[in-house]
Amino acid sequence: MGVEVTQPHTVIVPPGEARPRLCIRLFLIHEPVGPAGEGPIVYAKVTLYVRRKLVRTKKTPTVLKKPEVEFNRSFDIHVPHHALGEVDLLVTLCEKGPGLAPRKILGRTQVGANCLCDQGLQHWQDMLLSPKSTCAQWHMLCD
Repeated sequence: MGVEVTQPHTVIVPPGEARPRLCIRLFLIHEPVGPAGEGPIVYAKVTLYVRRKLVRTKKTPTVLKKPEVEFNRSFDIHVPHHALGEVDLLVTLCEKGPGLAPRKILGRTQVGANCLCDQGLQHWQDMLLSPKSTCAQWHMLCD
């Protein structure tokens, strides 16, 4: 799954405090876990944590599940500059159940300062080192 995290510019807010904008871009998911079919639909959910506390959750529109699921969706989230070192993003791929059935989590990946996997932590550090450029990497989904 391609997760692009950038910090393209800052936005000036009323008291004069600058807040960076994180732009999370979901591209394409190759071979999502589980069989492809006509009925199942999937969506991605991006969850932002600051200091390990849930701050914001956003979802993509649902799409039919197939071998390659394309989202091509971006989310802009404003984060206080002093909190950038304590931000974590969790990207979860979910299959929506029929009717009122619960969702099924197909996989997830994490990017951020407190990430347990090396790739997610390295991606976050690369983004912080070059705040005005795009930092895109592919991530494997884990259960």
